[in-house]
Amino acid sequence: MTIGARSRRLEDPPLLRGEGRYAGDLIPANACHAVVLRSPYAHALIRRLDTSVVLAEPDVQAVVTAADFADDVRVPLKFPLPNPEASACMQPILARERVRYVGEAVAVIVATSAYVAEDMLPLVEVEYEPLPAVVDPEAGASAHSPLLFDELGTNVVAEAGSDRALADAAFVNAHLCIDAEFAVGRHFSVPMEARGLVADFDPRRGLTVWGPAKSPHFTHEVLAEFVGLPAHRVHVIEPDVGGGFGGRGEVYAEDLLIPWLAMQLRRPVAWIEDRHEHLVSSNHSREQRHRVRLAVDAEGQIGAFQDRLVNDQGAYLRNNTIAVTELTCGLLPGPYRIESFEARAACVMTNKTPADVFRAPGRYEGTFVRERLVDMAAHRLGLDPVELRMRNFVQPEQMPYSTGTSALGSATVYDSGNYPSLLAQATDAIGYEELRERQQAERESHNGDEEQRYLGVGVSSFVEKSGYGPWEYARVEVSTSGQVVLFTGVSSVGQGISTSLAQIVAEELTVEHTGVDVVYGDTDRVPFGIGAYASRAAVVGGSAALGAVRKLRGKVLDLASEHLEASRDDLELSGGEVSVKGAPGRRASLGELAAAALPGNTLPAGMEPGLSASDVWATDHMTYPGGACACTVLVDAASGGVEVLDVVVAYDVGRALNPMIVEGQIHGGVVQGIGGALLEEMPYNEDGQPLATSFMDYLLPSSMEAPRSIRAIIDETTPSPLNPLGAKGAGEAGITGMGACVANAVSDALQPFGVEVTRLPIVPGELRALIGAR
Repeated sequence: MTIGARSRRLEDPPLLRGEGRYAGDLIPANACHAVVLRSPYAHALIRRLDTSVVLAEPDVQAVVTAADFADDVRVPLKFPLPNPEASACMQPILARERVRYVGEAVAVIVATSAYVAEDMLPLVEVEYEPLPAVVDPEAGASAHSPLLFDELGTNVVAEAGSDRALADAAFVNAHLCIDAEFAVGRHFSVPMEARGLVADFDPRRGLTVWGPAKSPHFTHEVLAEFVGLPAHRVHVIEPDVGGGFGGRGEVYAEDLLIPWLAMQLRRPVAWIEDRHEHLVSSNHSREQRHRVRLAVDAEGQIGAFQDRLVNDQGAYLRNNTIAVTELTCGLLPGPYRIESFEARAACVMTNKTPADVFRAPGRYEGTFVRERLVDMAAHRLGLDPVELRMRNFVQPEQMPYSTGTSALGSATVYDSGNYPSLLAQATDAIGYEELRERQQAERESHNGDEEQRYLGVGVSSFVEKSGYGPWEYARVEVSTSGQVVLFTGVSSVGQGISTSLAQIVAEELTVEHTGVDVVYGDTDRVPFGIGAYASRAAVVGGSAALGAVRKLRGKVLDLASEHLEASRDDLELSGGEVSVKGAPGRRASLGELAAAALPGNTLPAGMEPGLSASDVWATDHMTYPGGACACTVLVDAASGGVEVLDVVVAYDVGRALNPMIVEGQIHGGVVQGIGGALLEEMPYNEDGQPLATSFMDYLLPSSMEAPRSIRAIIDETTPSPLNPLGAKGAGEAGITGMGACVANAVSDALQPFGVEVTRLPIVPGELRALIGAR
């Protein structure tokens, strides 16, 4: 079996040898270089903008401002607007009369070198009239707040929610009712490679753009419309990508401006974002505040759950509009049976960098809130947190299970899963019972001493979404040399699709997966595609690849039946050859059959020339993998420092195409999730100035902050019935539950002080203040 094998990634050898080709490696010698002039104000009117001094410089090729475009030109959206009025919040291609966040693009300078262009930035004369900044989203939602968009008449761009028969009586009659407030700080994806583009225009061949990632076909579509070229004259190529994680790969203003400039100048134009630009202008995410109520009976059964949340959208709506908020509301019930549920959300515009998706968007935040509430309920009831979860899980026999909520236009119906088993596997692997015994002994010896380090054990359970549709494309072909090629509409952002999809094709054609070439991210070679996001590559892209290769396998057998003059029932496909049973000398390789399928040869009736087949696999429902995390931490009560010791993630992947790749996804997600739990945050001052604009202030987890041990348990006992592979996505498996798990472990460690964590990240100063207050 090729599917399920722990095969090494085909992508890695060239990258390890330093042979990767990123956008910055593809700049032609004759290219011009673009830099972006960005607003230093969070909110201001542009009273005067004069570029004449810069334009007079001989090495400057162009300076563009909003005046070069029509008033209504906006950055396009991937998801629909939540309401017609929200169109006012779409970002202009360049700021025209007002800037709304620090880092908003005001002008673009193109010069013969990046150094010259950078030197020109201070020479652009801009006169700003500062306006009051909206920084607090809750205050921004009030009727007395300054407005970001006069046309909207409010800073609440949209409201979202999900409910399931919420009854006030459930709280009034509850044995335990918890009212709490939670907050998740603003942070974002920070890939190794910041954004960048190289564009070249040839009047004969058209426009070629290198650099867009994640959704090159969407970029191709909106770019062709923007520059006014027929689609066939626009070629978008995704080179190697130094990470995506959601924030990188969406369509930004620069993705349209740089190709447009290449067309105007008839020269290649390159733009490579520096890290400061990335930190202030690329999508932020996560910032939410929740006011929640939880009702629990004397036996620990959750009766009702209510949430009022505010999502900070930043200054403009970006590609996915309010998808993050919808996903929070739609998956907030998690793996539990909750009779009465309601979530109501306000999406508020503020004078901060626009917010959009980041790995596990909405679920990282919602899982933190829900799982903290479950632990708080366990503490107050005197129950073990694991036991309380076990009493409330949706059971395997209840699948498919409808939560009564929805997100992204789809009802949330869990297709399969065994949540009790996942939590049991995670806690058994971490040695939960033994840790509890050790913890009790240590607590008795510490006796509430603030000079000690306290052991904490945390768990969290979660449900993810994956396999977002609505379709994906694949084509498989065999050349006369016998080379098997898969053309796929999904993209590569580091998740190993070349290996996983090659394994699918190889198994059906009985060839080595190392001999399957996978082509992606090229709109000339792959005519259709949706891309790589929402953990969809394996589920939707893999199902399309399976459909295409199965069609091709049928074509191979039909062709071999004609070529070898044998009944199809008497044929065997093995080792990349078709042979006749009982007649070993009568055989034909895939390459020979490809030659036989060339035009001019006799083909079976109705067969098109060429040994290839394509498929579009469509779905109107996502798959819902589940997982459980367990971790141990040491908390230094004197300093508030937290060290994560050990992490176990048990994850229901449905069917693992390559277990080693799934483990890698989980390991990386765990460390990223710990960063969000303990280190990463983008604070702003009252004037809307970002306070973490370099890695001196925006802290990322390094090898020193990574746990001593990370273990991934891959569960394949509940394959999805919704796709032919039985697969569920794994891209967000490691990160979704980690914020909650670490917060639960820290709260568990500090139970002698009565501390309950209600905010991420957990920073030492704030934690120390909580301990001291107790």
